Amino acid sequence: MDWEKIAKKLILVLPAMASLLSAEGSCATSCPYGLVNDPYPGQCPRYTDLNGDGFCDFSQTLDSVAANDSVAQTDNVRDENVHTIEDKGGFDHDYHIIPLSLIIFGLYLFTYYLFKKGYIKRSKHRRLWNLLLTFGYAGTGFTGFLLIFFIKLGIKTALNPTVTYWHAEMAILMVVATFLHIHIYWKPFKSIFSIK
Repeated sequence: MDWEKIAKKLILVLPAMASLLSAEGSCATSCPYGLVNDPYPGQCPRYTDLNGDGFCDFSQTLDSVAANDSVAQTDNVRDENVHTIEDKGGFDHDYHIIPLSLIIFGLYLFTYYLFKKGYIKRSKHRRLWNLLLTFGYAGTGFTGFLLIFFIKLGIKTALNPTVTYWHAEMAILMVVATFLHIHIYWKPFKSIFSIK
């Protein structure tokens, strides 16, 4: 088996799989700003209240919509149960710090194992992780530039939360890859801080 070809194919396939798996909810009709139960007049230009309950339809969760529908159908029935919907304050993104870090660290251990067993050369191992580090820095920089562009020009689109999410995910990649980079170049890194 040619381990170099397998490693190249894995490098090409893994990012594509990760992007497809993470796009699971990108097409859902939800609040593009992450608001929950946004009351009238609404905090964003996409405020829509088709069911007339006083909350933006995009910001409502399925539980609150079902509760409002049942209340609308039973107008004369008195309900003693009080339902409170938790407001997450617009910061309900689930950043995948631990899983992403473990995946990156696992891939590093795998390539380190291949390097130690002689299946790939040291230069290929270093080049792979230097490219991953560069990808993390470039992705964080590009998404950071987009965020600054959106904020400074006051552009509010459905892309804002998505760009923020990917900015954070790229930053996680960048930080973990930086620590792995320090591990790869430990001797030169240690000589920077040596006192002679």
